Amino acid sequence: MGRYRVRAAALVAWALLAAASCSSGQGGNDAARYDGPGPFPVGRAEITLEGIDGGEGRATAWYPAEGTVAVATASAQVDADSRVADGPYPLVVFDHGLAASPEQYDRMLTHLALWGHLIVAPVQVSDSDPVDVAEAVRDRASEAAAGPLQGLVDDGPIVVVGHSAGTTYAARAAAESAAVDGGEVAGALLLAGGGQGAVGVAPVAPTLFLAGGRDPVTGQWMVPGFESAAGPAQLVVIDEAGHLSFTDLCSSATVTLGPANCTPDDIDEADVWPVIDHSVVAFVRAALGSDDGFDALDPGLLQELAPGALTSQGTLSASS
Repeated sequence: MGRYRVRAAALVAWALLAAASCSSGQGGNDAARYDGPGPFPVGRAEITLEGIDGGEGRATAWYPAEGTVAVATASAQVDADSRVADGPYPLVVFDHGLAASPEQYDRMLTHLALWGHLIVAPVQVSDSDPVDVAEAVRDRASEAAAGPLQGLVDDGPIVVVGHSAGTTYAARAAAESAAVDGGEVAGALLLAGGGQGAVGVAPVAPTLFLAGGRDPVTGQWMVPGFESAAGPAQLVVIDEAGHLSFTDLCSSATVTLGPANCTPDDIDEADVWPVIDHSVVAFVRAALGSDDGFDALDPGLLQELAPGALTSQGTLSASS
């Protein structure tokens, strides 16, 4: 069986397994919801990637694993060596923010892996292009000693995700790869950043800008980034979220991180997780061609999941 037929079969299985765990929105909205746990447990492993950051770049991988889901908000099993036998799974490359680390996004990336995705997050030391990272991941997965990645990496389009300064890499990849390589990047998700280090870059692939209303970056970078997008784009602003609401820092901090970084004192940080988790999974699945498309990013459904007001501009659609 050819590799493309194998990939098609794998994606069908991915879609069916995920669909089996979906619930419909309330309030008359029938779009799938992804704020709850997906059908897979999750493993996490530290890996090295040849040719990244001038040598063997370090990265963390979250991946669908064998077994059962123990709890809805489980963190990844550190150094788990098991995997789902019927991979491969779609690849998502994640770029963290300045002075951050991949592990500080464990909760959000674990949730994405619960829904049947492989996420690889390089430790950014210098300029690492997400497409180069994806190629290095696939090279690593083809090796005999690939460990948990062996047989797990789909060879089709990827989705790039970035937070804060990490949106620089995601925005560039969504513009350059889509234009030069015929759409290798299926979509870009920019969290709390508008690709501010990629001035003049207009994403061609479908792009979701997801921001916190308490974050000054929203007005400074995200609105201009959204307005300059060359392809389908949507800007969603969660009023009660801050710059670091996409990380694990707000819920685990022992010091005050500042009013622009987290939720206000009268709202628990966990209250913004449903709309963030749902939006991240819904966008990634839609960009990769799920049957429900971008319907799950309907502003009405997102508002149901948000702890306060939410605004949305633009409409996403598949690339032509």
